[in-house]
Amino acid sequence: MRIYNSRSGKIEEFKVRKEEEEVGIYICGPTVYNKVHIGNLRTFIVGDMTRKVLKYKGYKVKYVMNITDIDDKIMKSLKEGAKMEEMKEYTEKYKNLFVKDMETLKMEKPQIEKVTDNMDSVIEMIKKIVKKEYGYKTRDGSVYYDITKDKNYGKGLKIKMNKMLTADQREGSRQIFKNDDLRSENDFVLWKPPHIDYPLLAWDSIYGKGRPGWHIECSAIAKKHLSHLHIHLGGEDLKFPHHTNEIAQCECGGDDRFGDFWMHVKFVKLNGSKISKSFGNTPYLDDIINLGYSPEVIRYYLLNKNYRKPLDFDIQHLDNSKNTLNLYYLSYAKLQLLITLSSSYSQLELPFDFNKLKNDMDFSLSNDFDIESFFTHFTKLSTFIRNYSYSESLNTSHLNYIYDYLNHLDSILNIFVPDKFTIPVEIQKLISSRELFRSQSDFVQSDNIRSIINSHGYSIIDDIIGPIVFKL
Repeated sequence: MRIYNSRSGKIEEFKVRKEEEEVGIYICGPTVYNKVHIGNLRTFIVGDMTRKVLKYKGYKVKYVMNITDIDDKIMKSLKEGAKMEEMKEYTEKYKNLFVKDMETLKMEKPQIEKVTDNMDSVIEMIKKIVKKEYGYKTRDGSVYYDITKDKNYGKGLKIKMNKMLTADQREGSRQIFKNDDLRSENDFVLWKPPHIDYPLLAWDSIYGKGRPGWHIECSAIAKKHLSHLHIHLGGEDLKFPHHTNEIAQCECGGDDRFGDFWMHVKFVKLNGSKISKSFGNTPYLDDIINLGYSPEVIRYYLLNKNYRKPLDFDIQHLDNSKNTLNLYYLSYAKLQLLITLSSSYSQLELPFDFNKLKNDMDFSLSNDFDIESFFTHFTKLSTFIRNYSYSESLNTSHLNYIYDYLNHLDSILNIFVPDKFTIPVEIQKLISSRELFRSQSDFVQSDNIRSIINSHGYSIIDDIIGPIVFKL
């Protein structure tokens, strides 16, 4: 395995020490004050693919995701003076909607850790940072990280600190209020006092009642739940300041390296701009499904471009994904039919080098998850199967080998839904009737039956080996 590492700016060999029993992956999850949009979902699809490729390669994987369920944006969605129970009910609603979206897009559920369930670890980590003198308390009860003490600040992800945070980055760091006690304008908050309008949404600590800063949450949860962090994932907008601050908190005072590999997923763009709730250009999963696109089409669309390239969101790209996926379905359905019929054919080698294609696909997955190259080879295989005819020799064992390999690949892709290829009895009867009319050259009746089959949501393709049917 070779993976691009934001730490070095290079593709590096991925290695796991012999004594380590599993690969530890951490991904920054959503802040649950609203539904997640399609831009967020791309990052989580990439995380899901990363986990599944590593499992496909034989690694045991532990995959942890945080849920930020305490945040100013959440509070502002509640009535003033809201109680903990009210915030929990509100955030649980959006957490569940997010989990439902993951299930819809065939993501394997990670170990989800809510910040409010890990507050002891958050407070303990702040205490350690303060004890090392990298953190300091201010008069209002806040605790800040002193970046002037940290000579390595920013180096972990090659961030040059030659200018102050921009307004957007300060907003992103959740540090949007003035504090005259700051030692440096770029110091970031670890712990802050209760919100004046939401005094009940706070926890006890040795620094007084309060709530955590954003950056400390991920550091504490990753440290607590992973014995070793091999891969840290997130959107490209989190590289600075969020991920930079995570590394600072975990490595200050000479502590061990935090995260062997850092992967950053590029934005999904709509009309050239990053999709963002703050910009008001937020297509949600339900919206896209309601336009007539299946979860498999959406998953394929989000997956089929390299994660280090931006992805354009528009209807044309979705239509292209839908058409490509239908061609893959046609190939898969034809392969099933070929296996059924192959006992009557000669037992000779397939007239193409399947092992080379297989090696090329496996290499693409191992080469920084090069999904574009993978699908180029996958399309070659799909095209070959679609174009297969009687004139070519078939080998049952080879066909089953290809079929098993495709099913194995689908543990990563999750695009070949079994019920698309399970044809109900009533549709099978219609297919048989249509074949009878075709044999009698009664194409008017056969076309009528085709229309009926299509109206039930099935595609039927006439092939030299017989009718190929799958659910659209």
